Amino acid sequence: MLRMLVLVWHASCYGLILLVLTTAALGPVGASLVKQSLKSVDPHAVCTDGSPAAYYFKPASSTQGNSRWIFFLQGGGWCYNEADCKYRCGSPTNPKTGSLCSSKSFSSRLSVSGLFWDTTSAVLRDANKVFVPYCTSDAHMGNAAAMGWQFRGEVVVQSVLSDLVARHGLGHGSQKHTLIFGGGSAGARGAMVHLDYVSGMLGSVAPKVNVVGFLDSPAWIDMAPFRSSFIGFPSVTQHVHSYANVSHLGSSCIAKYANEPWKCMYGQYRLPTLSTPYFLVASQYDAFQLGVNVGHKPNSSAEKAYAEKFANRTRALVTMIKKDKPENAVFSWACYNHDISCNYFGYNRDTCDPSGTTMATAFHEFLGLSPTSSTPPLQFMDKCTTFACGGGCAWSLDSADMPSEEWRSGVNVTDARQGGEDDIATQSAALENMVVV
Repeated sequence: MLRMLVLVWHASCYGLILLVLTTAALGPVGASLVKQSLKSVDPHAVCTDGSPAAYYFKPASSTQGNSRWIFFLQGGGWCYNEADCKYRCGSPTNPKTGSLCSSKSFSSRLSVSGLFWDTTSAVLRDANKVFVPYCTSDAHMGNAAAMGWQFRGEVVVQSVLSDLVARHGLGHGSQKHTLIFGGGSAGARGAMVHLDYVSGMLGSVAPKVNVVGFLDSPAWIDMAPFRSSFIGFPSVTQHVHSYANVSHLGSSCIAKYANEPWKCMYGQYRLPTLSTPYFLVASQYDAFQLGVNVGHKPNSSAEKAYAEKFANRTRALVTMIKKDKPENAVFSWACYNHDISCNYFGYNRDTCDPSGTTMATAFHEFLGLSPTSSTPPLQFMDKCTTFACGGGCAWSLDSADMPSEEWRSGVNVTDARQGGEDDIATQSAALENMVVV
């Protein structure tokens, strides 16, 4: 039977991408969400360029979905100093209009797959769905004006939650609601920072809402970069902390790192201190972190040795998180990928060996929608120890897979990959959103 070639513009966790698929490989396109402006909710809920922020919403499609909410913060790097913000957003007097920094190019509708279109759980497939596009350049964390720009991620998150309560029924009715509060990459780091504060952000309906986290790829590892031209993720985080006025740093985390509060924005240090239960996705060969730290996909023996050290540290972190707080779930595959939960194949098809469990199945177990199957419960982790050795990984990101068009940040990806400190936003755009089938 002839299989047709299909070209589809589709929204991943990060943005619009062109999928080239055969009809045999094409999964469900996803849920269609409608834009909701925040202009009248809070005038300070703005993108980096000052344009009104927004979110996308789809109400529950059945009675069983009415009390379930999926809330997802989009990823896409951040900017950490004046030069990097210019690289990402232009200048305050001549800003770029791409959706990393502005809402001016936001579409009226957005289609999101993966977590937003669960093929095996009607409860999740029919849930209320909220997707927050990322335009604040601060990993959804900040509340400041700096360098001529606005960094209002926290205000945007608060405004979306307030609007969901006021206009869409979050926390209302006779049933207790479940809010799955999460994100991917920079969105996951933002969700991590806010997670323990969400109940307080819901106001009077908080007692009627059970909050859990879904954190896809927030686990930044504190490890010196392989290449000397990159200053390292800890230094970048310290820069952002210096200007973004991030207030949701967590009392237990601040108590532990009183002299280094930036660590409470950093996955390795913040994740173990969270009290709200969460589902964590942490690729042992995280394509964004390794891609930036090395400068490309690890290839030489020295680069792969570095990647293996990174994988060892990732496994140690997720093992500690699971041991200290058994109610959490960890999904850590030995794959070279990053932030793929809003991709049909990443969420519904690819598996974590040796159990052969999909992300969807693992998440259902975390939510109590199906019985636990792993030993120990809710721990899904590859045990192989060579680069990208996971048997259930259909993904492999390398330079040949990376888009060359100026499709997200306005900067050519090929050029950015040769650069030093200023390539984070563009690396993120390339590495977070490739769809390989």
